[in-house]
Amino acid sequence: MKIFWIVFTTILLLFLVFGIVFFISKNTKKVQSYNINQENQAFVLSVEDEDLEKYEPTDSMSRFDKDAAYYDSQKLQNHATLYANLVYNRVDKKDLAVDLYIPKNEELLAELGKDKKWPLIIFVHGGGWDSGNENMLDPVYAVPRLVQNGFAVATLNYRLAPKYKFPAPIDDLKLAIDYLKKNDSKYRIDVEKIGLFGASAGAHIASWVGLASDPSIGLDAVVSIAAPFDLEDPELLAQKKTLITNFLGRASAESASPINLISWDDPAFLLIHGDKDKDVPLSQSQKFYEALKQKNVEAELLVVKNGDHSLNSPSGNLEPVQKDIQNKIVKFFNLKILNESEEQSSKIL
Repeated sequence: MKIFWIVFTTILLLFLVFGIVFFISKNTKKVQSYNINQENQAFVLSVEDEDLEKYEPTDSMSRFDKDAAYYDSQKLQNHATLYANLVYNRVDKKDLAVDLYIPKNEELLAELGKDKKWPLIIFVHGGGWDSGNENMLDPVYAVPRLVQNGFAVATLNYRLAPKYKFPAPIDDLKLAIDYLKKNDSKYRIDVEKIGLFGASAGAHIASWVGLASDPSIGLDAVVSIAAPFDLEDPELLAQKKTLITNFLGRASAESASPINLISWDDPAFLLIHGDKDKDVPLSQSQKFYEALKQKNVEAELLVVKNGDHSLNSPSGNLEPVQKDIQNKIVKFFNLKILNESEEQSSKIL
């Protein structure tokens, strides 16, 4: 009987050891990444990195867009140094963090000079306020193109509905901006030259902060893709009432709607919206554009023909195509943040 228990205990211990080894092997990459980031060391993205999977072509893309997606993954690898999981706040024992992509183009670094810094674009992901993360970087969002053309790009995670209501993600974006401003020297970013960029719910958050922020913050431009700007609009409520209700909680739709915050001293806006968007009506961007113009705020509206909510087209007949949309975004930030001339801003890598 004694031998039986010795054998049983030995087998049990072996299973326990194998289980621990398996768990560690499955999570080694995350642990290593965390340790690197805690030491504020940068690591360069490689093709094998799981974060690059988001740039893989999908079956719904046209051949042109498949080529563009692959090209973007290569550009991000070649032109970006990534500082990942930079914690800007901690809520309910969970980290809120930014990923910061810094250009590593030697020619651009030489042009920048010793004491100058990279202008900063902060990207806010979409997901209906209740899903998504900082890795949601569709090729059309032009993050690799922005980095290649000399912009540092920060992407962030923020608190999500229904657990966290408005204005939680608004506050998170503000805190992320504060964190980056306090660490500008460490990462060589110019916090006097900031642009916000968001898609869908992320564009709503970016626009709200852009409109409500003090002009002294150094925010010069906002790019919005398919944003819901008026949360009281019947057409939008007919499609997204549950999402909006879960996001608002006890807050009023009026207070959470960017269209109600416009004033004459707001930053310039580039609004991009597909005319086949079934999630957020094109009329949201059209009405917001007219409201900006009425207050003499600099604004431009780009309607993408045959574009859905993600600016893809099942038919493949997107107009303009995604590469041209990317160029438009880069040129807009060149003009509004760097104050380049029309000719200079059109020289896009």
